[in-house]
Amino acid sequence: VISYWNDLYKGIRQCYIFINNIDSVEGIENPTKERYKAEANFLIGYYHFLLLRMYGPVVIADQEFNLNMPTTEYPLRASYDEAINFIANKLDEAATGLPQEQPSANNYGRATSVIAKAVKARMLLYAASPLFNGGGENGSSLFNGFTDINGTQLISTTYEESKWNRAASAALEAINAAEAAGISLYQSSDYPSELP
Repeated sequence: VISYWNDLYKGIRQCYIFINNIDSVEGIENPTKERYKAEANFLIGYYHFLLLRMYGPVVIADQEFNLNMPTTEYPLRASYDEAINFIANKLDEAATGLPQEQPSANNYGRATSVIAKAVKARMLLYAASPLFNGGGENGSSLFNGFTDINGTQLISTTYEESKWNRAASAALEAINAAEAAGISLYQSSDYPSELP
């Protein structure tokens, strides 16, 4: 059985190790190092997004934690909204250092600022949805009593209209970034076809 929890946190840790040590590597130009750091920050945000999507509120790994840290010092799960804000900030940070589009086909599959903005927009859409936004304007939350060991509510049970506004702004930003990079939604073509 694949353990996404373990593997994604291992990936996050490797990204922090990379960020913390890349500057000491000789023979790599500074612009390349900065792009690598931005890509690592994108992966930190993206891996947290995958964890949040699969498991709900998760532990935020905001640094390279000491492997010998006693269990009493382990961070608790963050609330859903705290995780959303952390991931959004990571993706914004990454987007500032990533190219708008890849310079060559050799780089396809690597992160761009457009991808970072698109992931952020999708995540904020999830956060605004009734499932994670207090059950919706007229609903009741499924998460009443969903707390951590200290009694902190992990997913808000209060509807907030502002989450929809934030999601809409992020979606518009992603669309504008994509269009500026020459990326658009698929348009039907004049290619002859027998399909209706």
